[in-house]
Amino acid sequence: MGIFSPAICAIQQVMPNYNIKNAALFDGVAGTLSKTLVTATNSKVYTFSFWTARSKLSFNQAIIRTAANLSFIMFGYSHTDEFRVSVEGGGVNGVVTTEVERDVTAWQHYVVAVDTTQAVASNRVKIYKNGTQITSMRLTDYPGLNTTSGLNNAVLHRIGNDGTTEYFSGYIAAFHLIDGQALTPSDFGETDANTGNWIAKPYIGIYGINGFELLFENALALGADTSGNANNWAVSLTGVTQVTSTPTNVAATLNPLAAVGGTLTNGNRNFKYVTPGGYPNAHASMSPDGLKGYFEWDEPTSIDGIIGFQPKSSLQSRDFYYTTPTFWFHTTDGSIHNSSVTSLTGYLVAPLSTERCGCAFDFTGGRRDVWFRNGTGWGTNVGIGNPASGAYPAFTSTDLTDAGGYNIVFGPGAQDMNVYFSEAELTYASPTGFKALTTNNLPFRSPKKPSTPQTGSFTGNVSVNGPFINLGMVPDQAGVSTLNGNTIVWGTHADATAVGVKIRTSLTTYNASGPNTYSIAVKAYAGGSNVAEATAQGNP
Repeated sequence: MGIFSPAICAIQQVMPNYNIKNAALFDGVAGTLSKTLVTATNSKVYTFSFWTARSKLSFNQAIIRTAANLSFIMFGYSHTDEFRVSVEGGGVNGVVTTEVERDVTAWQHYVVAVDTTQAVASNRVKIYKNGTQITSMRLTDYPGLNTTSGLNNAVLHRIGNDGTTEYFSGYIAAFHLIDGQALTPSDFGETDANTGNWIAKPYIGIYGINGFELLFENALALGADTSGNANNWAVSLTGVTQVTSTPTNVAATLNPLAAVGGTLTNGNRNFKYVTPGGYPNAHASMSPDGLKGYFEWDEPTSIDGIIGFQPKSSLQSRDFYYTTPTFWFHTTDGSIHNSSVTSLTGYLVAPLSTERCGCAFDFTGGRRDVWFRNGTGWGTNVGIGNPASGAYPAFTSTDLTDAGGYNIVFGPGAQDMNVYFSEAELTYASPTGFKALTTNNLPFRSPKKPSTPQTGSFTGNVSVNGPFINLGMVPDQAGVSTLNGNTIVWGTHADATAVGVKIRTSLTTYNASGPNTYSIAVKAYAGGSNVAEATAQGNP
């Protein structure tokens, strides 16, 4: 594809021998799977394995809980974004990690192994993330010796909710329960020899009587157990949907870490307008740089949206479309713009609220060509646009000249906006040569490690909710990284994510109002693959 786009590749998991076809998306409002077991089995020894991608931060979110009065197990995320496991009857407050998980751009693999028959307390609950055991704990209230929990008892079990208000918001794939065994990550995954990434592999062991495997491959029965045990789960009437974005083929979403105003829902694929005053906006989790791609969107209530391309170095604000060199399409009247200047009125007939729109872009080989379409076809700029032939784009490299690269930006006006990035979600066929924004569509690249840190500039905001720097690579926390020449303490000044850096400090020495500079050590690209690192480690 010409210039390689590591921003996109940084979030893929490569799984050449094992393809996870589907995942379940939990909306964080009502989504729940539930099952009341009939036969009580082993409530002292068991293992959970699952892949998850978070959509929402800073709220208590339960992944699974059993209902059994004072005897239950629950695990999920705390309101401070730590991972927690509580086996009641023994560890009342449970085990809580020191590291936090604030990366919403990557899939993570967790294994939770419980064996309360172990003499050493710390061996009774083990938490593994991406193949490595988490040993640094903020809270270590382990269950007592031989503690039993509600799990595997004849009580109600829930996935995605704790029975009250703690709903999980995000994606879950390849969910396993192994009844009667405390296993390790090597039973469910392995390190890829080419990339060094932790990848999934099929589980081939025994599940036990109450064990299950949820692959979410049947849209009409998302709770179907494929382990052979027929331990099927009931699905709530709303709030759980089948998706094709999985750890083996990650689709782009909107990035909550790069959003101003509004509310992101539905797995960060819906943008809700909340309060007046400019355009709330969010960047796509994948950068267009080096890619030849296609995506769609719609505005189901009314039309007043902005979709465009914003320089990565620009300040993200509700007036982004007016004050920065952003090139954008306005759905209100079908016009295209260079910041506050109208480049062309009548580029397209204004789309209807029921109409799907699309954008094709070619940022390869030195090109920065962009086309927009509605239900009647491609827009007209001198002539009718044709992405397949390269004819008559709305914008070109003559317009988009920023050397630091661009983000795709979405701004709903006074209405909601839905975005569609994967092939399964598209209404129109992608133009010839253009592909949906999923990681399986990325071209091959050769092994390479940057010889120097990634450097550049960003516009600061003096806020603990600082800018998101889309590096397109995973920061190397073992290296030396700086903001304005000051060394970053990860988890204090900034978070490392799978596609870049989220600034988390209001100190002006790191995040001053106006221009700032960065120098970020990054991990090696994946060797001989079309992907880079897949998961960013938690921040201490």
